[in-house]
Amino acid sequence: MAESESSCVSSSTSSSAERNQHVPILSLPEEVLEFIFSYLGIVPLMRSVYPSCKKFNEIVSDGKAYWNSVELFPWNEGFVDDDNFKLYDFDDPKKKPRSISSKAWIMLFEMIVAKFGDKFRDVGLFFSTDGFPCTPEAFELVSKHCSNIRSLKVDAVTSARDAMTSTLVKVISNCSATLQELTIQGGFPKNDFVQISQIIAPTIKALYIEEKEETNSLSLSVNGQEEIMYKEIEHLYLGSIRCDKALFRRCFKESTKLKSIVFDQCYLNIEALTEFLASSEAASNIQHLEILYCTLDTNVIPSMNMWSRIFEKCTNLVNVMVYACTAGTEKGNNIDLCFRDEDITACIDKCKKLEVIDIRNCNNVDGKFFKELPKAKRLETLIVESKNWNLSNVLPEQNSPVYSRSLKNLCMYGEKCDSSLEKPIADMFPKLEFVHLDKFA
Repeated sequence: MAESESSCVSSSTSSSAERNQHVPILSLPEEVLEFIFSYLGIVPLMRSVYPSCKKFNEIVSDGKAYWNSVELFPWNEGFVDDDNFKLYDFDDPKKKPRSISSKAWIMLFEMIVAKFGDKFRDVGLFFSTDGFPCTPEAFELVSKHCSNIRSLKVDAVTSARDAMTSTLVKVISNCSATLQELTIQGGFPKNDFVQISQIIAPTIKALYIEEKEETNSLSLSVNGQEEIMYKEIEHLYLGSIRCDKALFRRCFKESTKLKSIVFDQCYLNIEALTEFLASSEAASNIQHLEILYCTLDTNVIPSMNMWSRIFEKCTNLVNVMVYACTAGTEKGNNIDLCFRDEDITACIDKCKKLEVIDIRNCNNVDGKFFKELPKAKRLETLIVESKNWNLSNVLPEQNSPVYSRSLKNLCMYGEKCDSSLEKPIADMFPKLEFVHLDKFA
Protein backbone atom coordinates (compact mmCIF):
# COMPACT_ATOMS: atom_id res chain seq x y z
CA MET A 1 0.00 0.00 0.00
CA ALA A 2 2.84 2.33 0.92
CA GLU A 3 4.56 1.58 -2.36
CA SER A 4 1.34 2.40 -4.23
CA GLU A 5 0.98 5.74 -2.41
CA SER A 6 4.63 6.54 -3.07
CA SER A 7 4.16 5.76 -6.74
CA CYS A 8 1.12 8.04 -6.92
CA VAL A 9 3.00 10.89 -5.21
CA SER A 10 5.94 10.43 -7.57
CA SER A 11 3.64 10.40 -10.59
CA SER A 12 1.83 13.52 -9.36
CA THR A 13 5.12 15.35 -8.77
CA SER A 14 6.35 14.38 -12.23
CA SER A 15 3.12 15.56 -13.87
CA SER A 16 3.30 18.84 -11.96
CA ALA A 17 6.90 19.39 -13.04
CA GLU A 18 5.95 18.63 -16.62
CA ARG A 19 3.11 21.17 -16.51
CA ASN A 20 5.46 23.79 -15.11
CA GLN A 21 7.69 23.39 -18.15
CA HIS A 22 4.92 24.75 -20.41
CA VAL A 23 5.21 28.53 -20.80
CA PRO A 24 2.31 30.65 -22.14
CA ILE A 25 3.30 32.13 -25.47
CA LEU A 26 2.68 35.68 -24.26
CA SER A 27 5.20 35.11 -21.43
CA LEU A 28 8.03 34.29 -23.81
CA PRO A 29 10.77 36.90 -24.34
CA GLU A 30 10.17 39.16 -27.31
CA GLU A 31 13.29 37.83 -29.07
CA VAL A 32 11.89 34.28 -28.90
CA LEU A 33 8.54 35.42 -30.27
CA GLU A 34 10.23 37.20 -33.15
CA PHE A 35 12.16 34.04 -33.98
CA ILE A 36 9.01 31.89 -33.87
CA PHE A 37 6.99 34.28 -36.02
CA SER A 38 9.74 34.61 -38.59
CA TYR A 39 9.60 30.89 -39.41
CA LEU A 40 5.82 30.43 -39.37
CA GLY A 41 4.00 30.28 -42.68
CA ILE A 42 0.80 32.16 -43.44
CA VAL A 43 -1.54 29.31 -42.46
CA PRO A 44 0.08 28.61 -39.04
CA LEU A 45 -0.02 32.32 -38.33
CA MET A 46 -3.68 32.54 -39.25
CA ARG A 47 -4.73 29.56 -37.13
CA SER A 48 -2.63 30.23 -34.03
CA VAL A 49 -1.45 33.77 -33.41
CA TYR A 50 -3.31 36.30 -35.53
CA PRO A 51 -5.28 38.32 -34.69
CA SER A 52 -5.79 37.00 -31.13
CA CYS A 53 -2.18 37.43 -30.02
CA LYS A 54 -1.60 41.10 -29.26
CA LYS A 55 2.14 40.56 -29.02
CA PHE A 56 2.20 39.44 -32.62
CA ASN A 57 0.43 42.62 -33.69
CA GLU A 58 2.93 44.71 -31.74
CA ILE A 59 5.92 42.98 -33.32
CA VAL A 60 4.51 43.29 -36.82
CA SER A 61 3.61 46.94 -36.26
CA ASP A 62 7.14 47.68 -35.04
CA GLY A 63 8.61 45.89 -38.05
CA LYS A 64 10.99 43.76 -35.99
CA ALA A 65 10.30 40.22 -37.17
CA TYR A 66 12.26 38.61 -39.97
CA TRP A 67 10.12 36.54 -42.33
CA ASN A 68 12.08 34.18 -44.58
CA SER A 69 9.21 32.62 -46.48
CA VAL A 70 5.58 33.06 -47.45
CA GLU A 71 3.19 30.74 -49.26
CA LEU A 72 -0.21 31.75 -50.60
CA PHE A 73 -2.98 29.67 -52.13
CA PRO A 74 -6.78 30.02 -52.50
CA TRP A 75 -7.82 29.83 -48.85
CA ASN A 76 -11.49 29.30 -49.74
CA GLU A 77 -11.05 26.18 -51.87
CA GLY A 78 -11.97 23.14 -49.77
CA PHE A 79 -10.74 24.32 -46.37
CA VAL A 80 -13.84 26.00 -44.92
CA ASP A 81 -14.68 23.12 -42.55
CA ASP A 82 -11.13 22.00 -41.83
CA ASP A 83 -10.11 22.43 -38.18
CA ASN A 84 -6.56 23.12 -39.30
CA PHE A 85 -7.82 26.34 -40.86
CA LYS A 86 -9.50 27.80 -37.79
CA LEU A 87 -8.47 30.71 -35.59
CA TYR A 88 -7.73 29.91 -31.95
CA ASP A 89 -7.71 32.43 -29.13
CA PHE A 90 -4.69 32.11 -26.81
CA ASP A 91 -6.22 34.50 -24.27
CA ASP A 92 -9.29 32.26 -23.96
CA PRO A 93 -8.44 28.69 -25.15
CA LYS A 94 -11.98 27.48 -24.39
CA LYS A 95 -13.50 29.94 -26.83
CA LYS A 96 -14.85 28.28 -29.96
CA PRO A 97 -12.40 28.72 -32.86
CA ARG A 98 -13.47 30.97 -35.71
CA SER A 99 -13.24 30.30 -39.42
CA ILE A 100 -10.72 32.30 -41.41
CA SER A 101 -12.34 35.27 -43.11
CA SER A 102 -11.23 36.87 -46.34
CA LYS A 103 -10.85 40.16 -44.49
CA ALA A 104 -8.38 38.58 -42.06
CA TRP A 105 -6.39 37.10 -44.94
CA ILE A 106 -6.20 40.47 -46.67
CA MET A 107 -5.17 42.28 -43.51
CA LEU A 108 -2.45 39.77 -42.70
CA PHE A 109 -1.13 39.55 -46.24
CA GLU A 110 -0.95 43.30 -46.83
CA MET A 111 0.61 43.94 -43.44
CA ILE A 112 3.32 41.29 -43.73
CA VAL A 113 4.23 41.85 -47.38
CA ALA A 114 4.38 45.63 -47.04
CA LYS A 115 6.59 45.47 -43.95
CA PHE A 116 8.75 42.41 -44.57
CA GLY A 117 8.61 41.79 -48.32
CA ASP A 118 12.22 42.84 -48.84
CA LYS A 119 13.27 40.07 -46.42
CA PHE A 120 11.41 37.24 -48.15
CA ARG A 121 13.75 34.58 -49.55
CA ASP A 122 11.29 31.75 -50.32
CA VAL A 123 7.92 32.62 -51.90
CA GLY A 124 5.15 30.31 -53.14
CA LEU A 125 2.15 31.71 -55.03
CA PHE A 126 -0.94 30.01 -56.42
CA PHE A 127 -2.37 32.28 -59.09
CA SER A 128 -6.13 32.64 -59.43
CA THR A 129 -8.23 35.34 -61.06
CA ASP A 130 -10.91 35.28 -58.38
CA GLY A 131 -9.60 33.82 -55.13
CA PHE A 132 -7.67 36.10 -52.77
CA PRO A 133 -4.84 36.16 -51.90
CA CYS A 134 -3.77 34.93 -55.31
CA THR A 135 -5.25 37.57 -57.60
CA PRO A 136 -3.25 39.86 -59.93
CA GLU A 137 -3.44 42.51 -57.19
CA ALA A 138 -1.60 40.20 -54.80
CA PHE A 139 1.12 39.59 -57.41
CA GLU A 140 1.41 43.35 -57.85
CA LEU A 141 1.95 43.74 -54.12
CA VAL A 142 4.66 41.06 -54.16
CA SER A 143 6.35 42.66 -57.17
CA LYS A 144 6.55 46.02 -55.36
CA HIS A 145 7.87 44.81 -52.01
CA CYS A 146 9.77 41.54 -52.62
CA SER A 147 13.07 42.28 -54.31
CA ASN A 148 15.30 39.68 -52.64
CA ILE A 149 13.50 36.42 -53.45
CA ARG A 150 15.85 33.46 -54.00
CA SER A 151 13.26 30.73 -54.55
CA LEU A 152 9.94 31.43 -56.31
CA LYS A 153 7.25 28.79 -56.85
CA VAL A 154 4.18 29.64 -58.92
CA ASP A 155 1.19 27.35 -59.45
CA ALA A 156 -1.67 28.29 -61.77
CA VAL A 157 -4.48 26.70 -63.71
CA THR A 158 -4.25 26.96 -67.49
CA SER A 159 -7.25 29.29 -67.60
CA ALA A 160 -5.32 31.86 -65.57
CA ARG A 161 -2.30 31.89 -67.89
CA ASP A 162 -3.02 35.12 -69.77
CA ALA A 163 -3.91 37.06 -66.64
CA MET A 164 -0.81 35.82 -64.81
CA THR A 165 1.79 36.59 -67.46
CA SER A 166 2.28 40.33 -67.03
CA THR A 167 2.19 40.29 -63.23
CA LEU A 168 4.54 37.29 -63.06
CA VAL A 169 7.04 39.13 -65.25
CA LYS A 170 6.90 42.06 -62.81
CA VAL A 171 7.57 39.79 -59.82
CA ILE A 172 10.50 38.11 -61.57
CA SER A 173 11.95 41.40 -62.83
CA ASN A 174 11.99 42.92 -59.36
CA CYS A 175 13.96 40.02 -57.84
CA SER A 176 16.06 39.05 -60.89
CA ALA A 177 19.34 39.95 -59.19
CA THR A 178 18.81 37.43 -56.38
CA LEU A 179 16.49 34.79 -57.89
CA GLN A 180 18.22 31.38 -58.00
CA GLU A 181 15.32 28.91 -58.22
CA LEU A 182 12.11 29.24 -60.25
CA THR A 183 9.30 26.66 -60.27
CA ILE A 184 6.23 27.11 -62.46
CA GLN A 185 3.59 24.38 -62.40
CA GLY A 186 0.67 24.63 -64.79
CA GLY A 187 -0.35 27.55 -66.93
CA PHE A 188 3.17 28.49 -67.98
CA PRO A 189 3.07 31.65 -70.15
CA LYS A 190 4.50 29.96 -73.25
CA ASN A 191 4.55 33.05 -75.46
CA ASP A 192 6.57 34.93 -72.86
CA PHE A 193 9.17 32.23 -72.24
CA VAL A 194 11.82 34.22 -74.11
CA GLN A 195 11.03 37.39 -72.16
CA ILE A 196 11.14 35.57 -68.83
CA SER A 197 14.32 33.74 -69.82
CA GLN A 198 16.09 36.97 -70.71
CA ILE A 199 15.36 38.19 -67.18
CA ILE A 200 16.34 35.10 -65.19
CA ALA A 201 18.99 33.39 -67.34
CA PRO A 202 21.98 35.37 -65.95
CA THR A 203 21.44 34.21 -62.34
CA ILE A 204 19.04 31.26 -62.19
CA LYS A 205 20.49 27.99 -60.85
CA ALA A 206 17.40 25.78 -60.82
CA LEU A 207 14.50 25.85 -63.28
CA TYR A 208 11.42 23.62 -62.93
CA ILE A 209 8.66 23.92 -65.55
CA GLU A 210 5.67 21.60 -65.56
CA GLU A 211 2.55 21.89 -67.71
CA LYS A 212 -0.07 19.93 -65.76
CA GLU A 213 -3.35 20.36 -67.55
CA GLU A 214 -2.87 20.41 -71.30
CA THR A 215 -3.48 17.27 -73.38
CA ASN A 216 -0.59 18.02 -75.71
CA SER A 217 2.88 18.92 -74.56
CA LEU A 218 3.55 22.62 -74.13
CA SER A 219 5.75 24.14 -76.81
CA LEU A 220 8.03 26.88 -75.51
CA SER A 221 8.49 29.45 -78.24
CA VAL A 222 12.24 30.01 -78.60
CA ASN A 223 12.48 30.94 -82.27
CA GLY A 224 14.33 34.11 -83.14
CA GLN A 225 17.77 35.53 -82.50
CA GLU A 226 17.49 36.68 -78.87
CA GLU A 227 20.29 35.56 -76.56
CA ILE A 228 18.71 33.52 -73.74
CA MET A 229 21.50 31.19 -72.59
CA TYR A 230 21.16 29.75 -69.08
CA LYS A 231 24.85 29.87 -68.21
CA GLU A 232 24.51 29.49 -64.42
CA ILE A 233 21.84 26.80 -64.30
CA GLU A 234 22.62 23.64 -62.30
CA HIS A 235 19.25 21.84 -62.14
CA LEU A 236 16.69 21.56 -64.95
CA TYR A 237 13.29 19.86 -64.74
CA LEU A 238 10.90 19.89 -67.71
CA GLY A 239 7.46 18.29 -67.36
CA SER A 240 5.13 17.87 -70.36
CA ILE A 241 7.24 20.21 -72.46
CA ARG A 242 7.95 19.85 -76.18
CA CYS A 243 11.74 19.54 -76.36
CA ASP A 244 13.22 20.22 -79.79
CA LYS A 245 16.55 21.33 -81.23
CA ALA A 246 15.76 25.03 -80.87
CA LEU A 247 15.14 24.67 -77.13
CA PHE A 248 18.46 22.92 -76.47
CA ARG A 249 20.48 25.10 -78.86
CA ARG A 250 19.08 28.47 -77.83
CA CYS A 251 18.78 27.94 -74.07
CA PHE A 252 21.18 25.31 -72.71
CA LYS A 253 24.07 24.86 -75.11
CA GLU A 254 26.36 26.89 -72.84
CA SER A 255 25.02 25.55 -69.53
CA THR A 256 28.39 24.23 -68.41
CA LYS A 257 27.35 24.07 -64.74
CA LEU A 258 24.38 21.76 -65.35
CA LYS A 259 24.33 18.93 -62.77
CA SER A 260 20.89 17.37 -63.16
CA ILE A 261 18.37 17.20 -65.99
CA VAL A 262 14.92 15.58 -65.91
CA PHE A 263 12.43 15.10 -68.74
CA ASP A 264 9.06 13.99 -67.35
CA GLN A 265 6.28 13.12 -69.84
CA CYS A 266 7.80 15.41 -72.44
CA TYR A 267 7.43 15.25 -76.22
CA LEU A 268 11.07 14.51 -76.93
CA ASN A 269 13.16 14.83 -80.05
CA ILE A 270 15.66 12.18 -79.04
CA GLU A 271 18.21 13.08 -81.71
CA ALA A 272 18.18 16.69 -80.49
CA LEU A 273 18.79 15.45 -76.94
CA THR A 274 21.57 13.13 -78.10
CA GLU A 275 23.25 15.96 -79.99
CA PHE A 276 22.94 18.21 -76.95
CA LEU A 277 24.40 15.67 -74.52
CA ALA A 278 27.06 14.34 -76.88
CA SER A 279 28.41 17.56 -78.33
CA SER A 280 27.79 20.51 -76.00
CA GLU A 281 30.00 21.53 -73.10
CA ALA A 282 26.92 21.35 -70.88
CA ALA A 283 27.15 17.55 -70.66
CA SER A 284 30.50 17.28 -68.91
CA ASN A 285 29.22 18.02 -65.39
CA ILE A 286 25.82 16.27 -65.50
CA GLN A 287 25.45 13.86 -62.59
CA HIS A 288 21.74 13.06 -62.75
CA LEU A 289 19.83 12.13 -65.94
CA GLU A 290 16.14 11.14 -65.92
CA ILE A 291 13.90 10.48 -68.92
CA LEU A 292 10.46 9.46 -67.67
CA TYR A 293 7.45 8.35 -69.71
CA CYS A 294 8.27 10.63 -72.61
CA THR A 295 6.61 10.52 -76.02
CA LEU A 296 9.23 10.26 -78.73
CA ASP A 297 9.10 12.27 -81.92
CA THR A 298 8.17 9.59 -84.48
CA ASN A 299 9.88 11.56 -87.24
CA VAL A 300 13.22 10.99 -85.51
CA ILE A 301 14.18 7.35 -84.92
CA PRO A 302 16.82 6.92 -82.17
CA SER A 303 20.16 5.78 -83.51
CA MET A 304 21.55 2.49 -82.19
CA ASN A 305 24.67 4.14 -80.77
CA MET A 306 22.96 7.12 -79.13
CA TRP A 307 23.66 5.97 -75.56
CA SER A 308 27.30 5.21 -76.29
CA ARG A 309 27.68 8.75 -77.62
CA ILE A 310 25.99 10.18 -74.53
CA PHE A 311 28.04 8.17 -72.02
CA GLU A 312 31.24 9.04 -73.87
CA LYS A 313 30.59 12.67 -72.98
CA CYS A 314 28.64 12.45 -69.69
CA THR A 315 31.38 10.72 -67.72
CA ASN A 316 30.36 12.24 -64.37
CA LEU A 317 26.93 10.60 -64.29
CA VAL A 318 25.92 9.25 -60.88
CA ASN A 319 22.26 8.42 -61.56
CA VAL A 320 20.75 7.18 -64.85
CA MET A 321 16.98 6.64 -64.98
CA VAL A 322 14.99 5.87 -68.14
CA TYR A 323 11.32 4.81 -67.90
CA ALA A 324 8.86 3.63 -70.54
CA CYS A 325 9.65 5.98 -73.40
CA THR A 326 8.11 4.62 -76.60
CA ALA A 327 6.34 5.76 -79.73
CA GLY A 328 4.23 3.84 -82.24
CA THR A 329 5.12 3.89 -85.93
CA GLU A 330 2.85 3.67 -88.95
CA LYS A 331 3.67 -0.05 -89.25
CA GLY A 332 2.55 -0.69 -85.71
CA ASN A 333 6.04 -1.27 -84.31
CA ASN A 334 7.19 0.40 -81.12
CA ILE A 335 10.27 2.58 -81.03
CA ASP A 336 11.96 2.61 -77.64
CA LEU A 337 15.14 4.28 -76.47
CA CYS A 338 17.28 1.41 -77.75
CA PHE A 339 18.79 0.40 -74.42
CA ARG A 340 20.83 -2.75 -75.03
CA ASP A 341 23.32 -4.71 -72.96
CA GLU A 342 26.08 -2.92 -74.87
CA ASP A 343 24.69 0.46 -73.76
CA ILE A 344 24.59 -0.51 -70.08
CA THR A 345 28.14 -1.81 -70.49
CA ALA A 346 29.17 1.53 -72.03
CA CYS A 347 27.58 3.33 -69.10
CA ILE A 348 29.55 1.19 -66.64
CA ASP A 349 32.80 1.62 -68.58
CA LYS A 350 32.61 5.40 -69.02
CA CYS A 351 30.80 6.57 -65.87
CA LYS A 352 33.08 5.65 -62.98
CA LYS A 353 30.99 7.52 -60.38
CA LEU A 354 27.82 5.58 -61.20
CA GLU A 355 25.62 4.76 -58.18
CA VAL A 356 22.14 4.17 -59.66
CA ILE A 357 20.98 2.48 -62.89
CA ASP A 358 17.19 2.39 -63.29
CA ILE A 359 16.02 1.31 -66.76
CA ARG A 360 12.45 0.20 -67.50
CA ASN A 361 10.54 -1.10 -70.51
CA CYS A 362 13.52 -2.50 -72.41
CA ASN A 363 13.10 -4.80 -75.41
CA ASN A 364 16.77 -5.43 -76.10
CA VAL A 365 18.40 -6.32 -72.76
CA ASP A 366 19.09 -10.03 -72.11
CA GLY A 367 21.53 -9.85 -69.19
CA LYS A 368 24.98 -10.00 -70.80
CA PHE A 369 25.88 -6.77 -69.00
CA PHE A 370 25.94 -8.62 -65.65
CA LYS A 371 29.50 -9.77 -66.36
CA GLU A 372 30.57 -6.11 -66.49
CA LEU A 373 29.18 -5.21 -63.07
CA PRO A 374 32.49 -5.80 -61.22
CA LYS A 375 33.75 -2.63 -62.95
CA ALA A 376 31.00 -0.53 -61.30
CA LYS A 377 32.79 -0.02 -57.99
CA ARG A 378 30.27 2.50 -56.62
CA LEU A 379 27.02 1.03 -57.96
CA GLU A 380 24.47 0.69 -55.12
CA THR A 381 21.12 0.39 -56.93
CA LEU A 382 20.33 -1.61 -60.08
CA ILE A 383 16.78 -1.72 -61.48
CA VAL A 384 16.16 -3.25 -64.91
CA GLU A 385 12.94 -4.29 -66.64
CA SER A 386 13.27 -6.36 -69.82
CA LYS A 387 11.02 -8.55 -71.95
CA ASN A 388 13.93 -10.70 -73.14
CA TRP A 389 15.97 -11.87 -70.16
CA ASN A 390 18.28 -14.77 -70.98
CA LEU A 391 19.01 -16.30 -67.59
CA SER A 392 22.05 -18.14 -68.93
CA ASN A 393 23.66 -14.70 -69.24
CA VAL A 394 22.69 -13.77 -65.70
CA LEU A 395 23.43 -17.07 -63.95
CA PRO A 396 26.75 -18.83 -64.69
CA GLU A 397 26.73 -22.59 -65.21
CA GLN A 398 29.20 -23.26 -62.39
CA ASN A 399 29.77 -21.54 -59.06
CA SER A 400 28.33 -18.05 -58.99
CA PRO A 401 31.05 -15.39 -59.10
CA VAL A 402 30.82 -12.26 -56.96
CA TYR A 403 29.66 -9.60 -59.41
CA SER A 404 29.55 -6.68 -56.97
CA ARG A 405 30.39 -5.93 -53.36
CA SER A 406 28.87 -2.45 -53.49
CA LEU A 407 25.35 -3.28 -54.75
CA LYS A 408 22.71 -2.88 -52.01
CA ASN A 409 19.43 -2.76 -53.96
CA LEU A 410 18.47 -4.99 -56.90
CA CYS A 411 15.16 -5.11 -58.78
CA MET A 412 14.64 -7.28 -61.86
CA TYR A 413 11.38 -7.33 -63.80
CA GLY A 414 10.34 -9.68 -66.60
CA GLU A 415 8.67 -13.00 -67.39
CA LYS A 416 11.59 -15.05 -66.05
CA CYS A 417 12.16 -13.11 -62.85
CA ASP A 418 10.89 -15.10 -59.87
CA SER A 419 11.95 -16.44 -56.48
CA SER A 420 14.16 -19.14 -58.04
CA LEU A 421 16.77 -16.44 -58.65
CA GLU A 422 17.05 -15.33 -55.04
CA LYS A 423 19.71 -17.82 -53.90
CA PRO A 424 22.19 -17.39 -56.78
CA ILE A 425 21.69 -13.61 -56.72
CA ALA A 426 22.47 -13.53 -53.00
CA ASP A 427 25.78 -15.25 -53.78
CA MET A 428 26.63 -12.91 -56.64
CA PHE A 429 25.86 -9.78 -54.59
CA PRO A 430 26.82 -10.48 -50.95
CA LYS A 431 26.11 -6.91 -49.74
CA LEU A 432 22.49 -6.83 -50.95
CA GLU A 433 19.99 -5.35 -48.51
CA PHE A 434 16.92 -5.35 -50.76
CA VAL A 435 15.91 -7.70 -53.61
CA HIS A 436 12.71 -7.60 -55.63
CA LEU A 437 11.95 -10.01 -58.48
CA ASP A 438 8.67 -9.77 -60.37
CA LYS A 439 7.10 -10.17 -63.79
CA PHE A 440 5.84 -6.60 -63.80
CA ALA A 441 7.44 -3.36 -62.65
